[in-house]
Amino acid sequence: MSTTNESDVAGAPSDPSQGLTLLDRVRAVTVPIAVAHGVELFDIEWLGTHHGRILRVSIDRIGQLDGDVVSHGVTVSDCSRVSRDLSTALDVEDVVGEPYNLEVSSPGLDRPLITAQDFSRQVGKLVKVHLLSPSHDGQNVLRGQIIVVTEDEVTMDVDGNEHRFGLDAVDKARLVFEFGSGAKTKGASGQKKWAPKKSTGGAKGHNRKSNRS
Repeated sequence: MSTTNESDVAGAPSDPSQGLTLLDRVRAVTVPIAVAHGVELFDIEWLGTHHGRILRVSIDRIGQLDGDVVSHGVTVSDCSRVSRDLSTALDVEDVVGEPYNLEVSSPGLDRPLITAQDFSRQVGKLVKVHLLSPSHDGQNVLRGQIIVVTEDEVTMDVDGNEHRFGLDAVDKARLVFEFGSGAKTKGASGQKKWAPKKSTGGAKGHNRKSNRS
């Protein structure tokens, strides 16, 4: 099952006739391509930079470990294959309609946790959660281990104390990595990014970057 944390940045084109944003349309094209390559769509971002527009697609590989849903990470080759097919599909269906750079990458070490599935993948991991309002002991920021995740609630162990809060109470949340610990550094492969080579043709003549970022 694919879950997308879509970052619908201001300025993303929309399709008024169908009520769809650009990210909705990109997601519809990306999901089947990701599935075909054995990965999952994690996030889509439409960003404006001084170099022009960037369509950033994050993918991940999800599996089971001891009954828990976990991230197995993706490789540069995974990103390359998805980027190649996605680039072609976006051109053929004229999804974007303006010049842009396409980047396909893994979520990275500092991946945000937004949905219940995001939190479920990190059960047993160390996370930092910013709450919209203080918890029962007055803390707005919780740093601890995820214990249990339900459809709409997360339970954490914070310094030996149990904290339970709803997903709607979360302002932002991210994994915490303590470098130097062997258990954490194996996730470093998540930092790998791949951007496709500059296109020399295509219906839109998109300027896609060839460097890795």
